[in-house]
Amino acid sequence: PMMIAKQSETIPVAAASMPLFRELAAGVKTQLLAAATITQTRAE
Repeated sequence: PMMIAKQSETIPVAAASMPLFRELAAGVKTQLLAAATITQTRAE
């Protein structure tokens, strides 16, 4: 998931939408980090 997120295209976000976008992005980042941790733990 992290590789896909890094390779995706960017789309401008309207200034009025930025607070909600940042909130949603933080949630997705947390989920990706959790998924990476689970994957790493299973590999060990």
